[in-house]
Amino acid sequence: QVELDQITREKQDKEYDEIVKEVSKE
Repeated sequence: QVELDQITREKQDKEYDEIVKEVSKE
């Protein structure tokens, strides 16, 4: 259960990074 939570968190972090990059472009 904890492992899955960690994976989900890493995935969200990645998606957040992508969003930040897109926003920084403007």
